[in-house]
Amino acid sequence: MQMSPMTQQLLIPPLASHGGITVLSSARRPGPSSQQVGWRSSRRWLLASGGALAGAALAACAGGSPSPAPAAKPVAIDYWHIFGGTDTPTMDHMVAAFQASHPTITVNTTQIGFNDFTDKITVAFASGTPPNVFMNGPAPHASAYGILRQVKSVDTFAKRDKITPDLWLPALQPTFVNAGKMYGLRFNTDVRVLYYNTEAFAEAGLDPNKPPVSWDDLIDYAHKLTKKSGDSLVRAGWWPGTGQVRFEWLHWSNGGTLTDPSGSKVLFNDQIGVGTLDFVAKVADAVAPAAQYAEFAKGFGSNENDPFITGKLAMVADGSWLKATYDKYGGNLKYKAALLPYAKKQTSISGGFTMMIPASNPAEKDEASWELLKFLCTDREQQLFMSKTGQLSALVALQNDPFFAADPIMSVIARQMKATGLFVWQPPASKLGSALIDAKNGAINKKASSKELLETAAQITQTAMDDYNRQHPEWLQNFGK
Repeated sequence: MQMSPMTQQLLIPPLASHGGITVLSSARRPGPSSQQVGWRSSRRWLLASGGALAGAALAACAGGSPSPAPAAKPVAIDYWHIFGGTDTPTMDHMVAAFQASHPTITVNTTQIGFNDFTDKITVAFASGTPPNVFMNGPAPHASAYGILRQVKSVDTFAKRDKITPDLWLPALQPTFVNAGKMYGLRFNTDVRVLYYNTEAFAEAGLDPNKPPVSWDDLIDYAHKLTKKSGDSLVRAGWWPGTGQVRFEWLHWSNGGTLTDPSGSKVLFNDQIGVGTLDFVAKVADAVAPAAQYAEFAKGFGSNENDPFITGKLAMVADGSWLKATYDKYGGNLKYKAALLPYAKKQTSISGGFTMMIPASNPAEKDEASWELLKFLCTDREQQLFMSKTGQLSALVALQNDPFFAADPIMSVIARQMKATGLFVWQPPASKLGSALIDAKNGAINKKASSKELLETAAQITQTAMDDYNRQHPEWLQNFGK
């Protein structure tokens, strides 16, 4: 799987009852390929949402809370998700389990390709025919839709069923909660960790039980693990442009902040940001000139040709979903996982999806829609099944499950989940991710100074923020309210 602001650091509290329950569990009885990303917003969605989407939402009572009503009579609901490839059987299993335990509710499931989802949900909203429940995929998270009054608050149902935000990891709560109101539920998550080849460590004279911890360590290890033959690379120790190396988590690690809480003001173009890009350039210099690495990387592939599997990369910062790839195609690969090296504080970055109910949902289908939403996002058995098939649960109670403790890689992933942050989720900051990727790549390729690269990224991002808020004044009017 490839996934893909102001961050709230995730600190997992001890396993607790959360207002009387540890996590919803059903006594009645879900692989990496569905594009695990933090929200990469679609400009087309941003432009369309101000017109037809907003109109549809207003026509549907501006996103009011659904009223609980018994769903005793047979009812059919439509559910859209983006779980494709090896993740489709996982979702099919979860929906089948729901229908087995809710015989009066028929779920018509539609899987939509990740890259097509934003257009299709936008058209569905504009035409007044959205599904009753949907997973956001690359479209905005539940809280963003809620702030724009395009999905319903689920507070009434949540209060009745004792569903509270603290069932989920704290850093993920902003994706479905705004100003104390819940506009959906969190379905899953992911995280980035450091994978490293233990045989390469031993060959380079490094202790395989002592991975790099600090940025200085990472620079040193990257240099020592790099092998060359003449002017050609044979193995790169690490590379800041390969895998899931994001400016965001590097900047947080260095003590920085990306934007204000609403995603409307750039904050990353300060001395901390300059220091972050300086590190990127320094670690690249410790390995090879950018042109030399680019030539080397032409031989990279996927699955059995993944550069970490083939030994072309000794270390890689990448997603939790890669464990399945390494285990399936790695053969004799000997590797371990470690927390991401850091400058000032330990952190990572997490994506994943939320689920929600459109504001135009018919009242007579609210109960059934909520039951599906609740089951998929809170049922312990189903969430654990999902975790065992390649995804990660965002439920606090599952982070201490024996499944994670029993596997040395999964145990590191669970530890990293204790310190992570969110991909930008606020619509005004839609350009931030791509602008920062360009800045990072510019530092690697020495296109300009770190300060100049950040100023360019800041200008692009701030212009997009200002344009969005001019077109959608309701964002700032409703944010935090």
